[in-house]
Amino acid sequence: MNGIIRKIICVLLVLAVAFALAACNSSGEENSKQEPASEQSKPAADEPTQGDINVSEYSYKNESLGLAIKLDDGWSIRSPEELLQLIGSTSFGDAIKNAPLTYDFYAVRLISTASINIIFENMKKSVGKVYTESEYLDLAKTSVKTQVEAAGLNVNKLELIKRTVAGRELNGYHIVLESGGTLVYEYIFAIRVGEYMASITLASPSMDELETLVGLFYPA
Repeated sequence: MNGIIRKIICVLLVLAVAFALAACNSSGEENSKQEPASEQSKPAADEPTQGDINVSEYSYKNESLGLAIKLDDGWSIRSPEELLQLIGSTSFGDAIKNAPLTYDFYAVRLISTASINIIFENMKKSVGKVYTESEYLDLAKTSVKTQVEAAGLNVNKLELIKRTVAGRELNGYHIVLESGGTLVYEYIFAIRVGEYMASITLASPSMDELETLVGLFYPA
C-alpha cells in the first residue's frame, strides 16, 4: 500500500510540472488569438521574489505570494540550492528571468508522503503570453487529465474550486487520483505575479490531511 502511495506522489510531482506548462501545450486558433491579461487583473508585484526557506526551522515565507508556512520536524524540506539544481541554475534571479520554470519550495511529510510544492512559471518564456488565473486554469484542464492517465492513474475528480488560503481566495483545482484502489487527494492553486504564474500543489493520501495542509499557510 505504501509503495502505491509513493508511486502516486512521484506522479504528482510530474503533474505539478505538467500543470505549470499546460498552457504551453495548448494550441489552436483560440490560443493564438488570446490577448494578454488586462492591467486590472495584475497583482501589485511584477516579478516573484525568492521564498525564504529555513530548512532547520522547517519554514517558508514568500512576500510576493503573500504566503508563509511553518512545518515540524516530521517533514523533509529541500534547500534553495537543491531546488536550483533541479533546473540546472545557480541563482534564483537568473532562473526566474531565463528558465520557463523555477522551483521555490518542496517538502514531503515522511510519515504519510504528503507533499507541498511551489513552482513559478515564466509565462512569457514558456508560452509567449500572459494569462489570468482563470484562463490559465481553463487551459490546464485537458493537459492535466492527459498527463495523469498517461502515467497509468485514473482521474476520479478534476474540479475547479475557490478556496480561502491564508486569508485570501485562491482559484485552483481539486483533484482525486486512483491507482489499484488507493486514492490520493490534491489541490493545485494558481497565483499570478506580473507575467509569472505560481502553482501551489498540495497532495496527500488522506482528504483530512489535505485540509490540514491548507490550514498550515498564513499571510506573509
